[in-house]
Amino acid sequence: MLHAYVLYGVAGLMLVVRGIETEQRDSRGGASWNEVITDIGNERWTDYYIRCLHPDVIRPLIRGDLPKRLQDPEFRQRVSASLNLHATPGVYLCQFHQTGHLQPGDSQETADTLEQRRGAGLTLRQWLMVVDDCRLYSDVNNPASRNLAEQIDSAYRTTRATNYASNQRRWQSGTRQQNFAGLEEFLNMMDRRWLNWARAQLGTPNEWILDVPMVRAPAVVGQSKNVTERASHHLALSGSSYVHSLISCIVKFRFAYRFDRSVWQLARVERPDHMNLCEAIFSILASAYTWELGLNQTVSGASHQAGSHALTASALNQIYQQNRDENLRLGNVDKSLMLDEQLVQRIKEIKAFDKIKDQKFAELDEREKRVVEKGRKMDTAFEALMAREMSGLIRLQHRQALEASRAAPA
Repeated sequence: MLHAYVLYGVAGLMLVVRGIETEQRDSRGGASWNEVITDIGNERWTDYYIRCLHPDVIRPLIRGDLPKRLQDPEFRQRVSASLNLHATPGVYLCQFHQTGHLQPGDSQETADTLEQRRGAGLTLRQWLMVVDDCRLYSDVNNPASRNLAEQIDSAYRTTRATNYASNQRRWQSGTRQQNFAGLEEFLNMMDRRWLNWARAQLGTPNEWILDVPMVRAPAVVGQSKNVTERASHHLALSGSSYVHSLISCIVKFRFAYRFDRSVWQLARVERPDHMNLCEAIFSILASAYTWELGLNQTVSGASHQAGSHALTASALNQIYQQNRDENLRLGNVDKSLMLDEQLVQRIKEIKAFDKIKDQKFAELDEREKRVVEKGRKMDTAFEALMAREMSGLIRLQHRQALEASRAAPA
């Protein structure tokens, strides 16, 4: 495997990993292993995620000496800063993305749109709708909240979604404050990072940006000690996962078949030295996905939010160029990453917007300079005028005084 990685890079590593996981599936059987193969077989995304890993992490995973390397404080800090392998019993990494599935009666225009946006994330306008629904759902004293909760919970039922008018809603135990505190913190984080800016664009010439699918959508991460099913069935988990639960249901309720959940399901992690290759790679994938790309692993953890940052156009362009160059080198041009054309267009749009913004600021600066200069000239001219007027007035007064003295009797 190390030989394949050295010679062929990530593409070679993926081939070997898929081979190993296929053997694991055949030997162990079970629906969950089949689903893991389905996930890792989505080559475009898996390839991209692995490329986000630090090279110092990939080689220990291949060699199988990750537990030994974790004894190195510097290496351990690099890993545990984003994912505590000792304490995390199970991690779900969920990203919403649009599908290419058609329904009977869909037009060719709809088919073309779905094909163009397949795999793309939610738009900012759609996230605004989801966040508004989340806040309304949690406002249990609002009659409109009960109506929304009944629609959502009836469509995506769980054993706990039985009393739409209660303070618990989807959760049997705990108070409203306990149930919704983490949700409110996540929604506030979304507002600070993306949505306050998005709301400011409504009704402006830049509103079109709100309808561009996000290449890197915000992630929703939930944790649970009972890892028994895939996340599509986890509609009522413990801990922070109710955030994932509610948002998943609202997205499906609002946008139906247009979206699906692309879930990186991680096998249960007991101790680092007991992890097999699949568990190790997927755990570090979660690390790379949630932190290296500026997303937040512990969604409701305020202490981690300071490390979250949005990707700039230059960062997107750098990632794209690295992946593109690697694909060209390996001849995998047809296996482009992250919807290359959409990413290129997004980069162009961001850069074009940045240029327009810089140009506007430059024009404002130049205009301000001209105004200041004009004001300075006007002040100078006014001062000169006043000086002339005062000089004339003084001369007039002097002349009048002289004439008065001459006219006076001797």
